Amino acid sequence: MATLSALRLDLQRRFQDKNGGALSTVPANLYINMACEDFVNDVQPMSREYGFYITAYQFRYDLPTDYIHSRAMMWYQQGTAGELPYLSPQEFKAHGFLDKRIVQATPEAYTIIDNDLYLGPAPSTTSNTSTTSASMTALTSSVTVTDSTKFHSPAGVILIESEQIAHQSNTSSTNTLGLLLRGQGGTTAASHANPSTAKRLDLIMTYAYAHTYMTSDTQSPEFSGRYHRLIVLLALHYALKQFGMEDEAANAWEQYNSQKINAKREFRRQVRDISNRRVRASYS
Repeated sequence: MATLSALRLDLQRRFQDKNGGALSTVPANLYINMACEDFVNDVQPMSREYGFYITAYQFRYDLPTDYIHSRAMMWYQQGTAGELPYLSPQEFKAHGFLDKRIVQATPEAYTIIDNDLYLGPAPSTTSNTSTTSASMTALTSSVTVTDSTKFHSPAGVILIESEQIAHQSNTSSTNTLGLLLRGQGGTTAASHANPSTAKRLDLIMTYAYAHTYMTSDTQSPEFSGRYHRLIVLLALHYALKQFGMEDEAANAWEQYNSQKINAKREFRRQVRDISNRRVRASYS
């Protein structure tokens, strides 16, 4: 994985070779981040899972701050597991789901209005909670709770303070949630005191999220490392164009664009292969 400092040094070297001048840190970082954003938007959209704690009778929930668009919405509550369909706000209203008086055990659909998530009808049951029985560090890979039957088994997502944590096992005999994946949904792994409230997250959204600008030299682009060096070409295009070197900028663009097309084809092939494997598995 290339860090911001490594990408910047590469960009500065290439710029100097073509221009004979120097490219300072601030504009170099800007061009690299701009290039990352272009790559993510056009080639390899990034996605992650985000869980929602459900409150009975509540129909509106805040979306993550980096939300672009949803890809799937899964509901896990009252013994029901399944995907909720997306409806446009107009369809959502036409089905009567904006009627706040309607409540039922399992929502039937969701929509997005003014960057808020709406469930329809509103769920009638609050998500379960329990408490931890031991303190946690940011690296803890399992946690004991007072009652693990309050959580999904074997796998699910919980919320402790502001950190979302995915667990991949649930051992009721020891009340242990194990194989933890820390800092999910764009949250940060952190230490938690004993006891802390652990909330079960019953609505899990897979969504495309926005590229976060890198500000620290030790940060790396969040997409596949095999494409990190590719974005230097686009950053070089931006830098050369800004300094009026149109021919050199056009050449850098052509190199980037040809490699980007290949990257896009490869990414689509990977998505297609994953989809085909899922289809075969469903019939096995």
